[in-house]
Amino acid sequence: MPVGWRGWLQGTTTSCASEMHTILHIKSDTADVLAERIIAVHMADESIREEIVDLNVDQPDYAGLLEKIFAADAVAVW
Repeated sequence: MPVGWRGWLQGTTTSCASEMHTILHIKSDTADVLAERIIAVHMADESIREEIVDLNVDQPDYAGLLEKIFAADAVAVW
């Protein structure tokens, strides 16, 4: 068995059982056609979990948004 950090990683699980990744889409523009196309492509991919937050509502939940930002694997702002 190899010594050092490479040896430590052998035989260990380095990813979760589910390979699903979360992408958070933050929508700040109401008419972004490119954003809608990209979100549609991501939604068709079963390995991606989509979260969409629309900041165009009357009172956005910024505290909830902050939590979602740190929970997501990737964030896109449109």
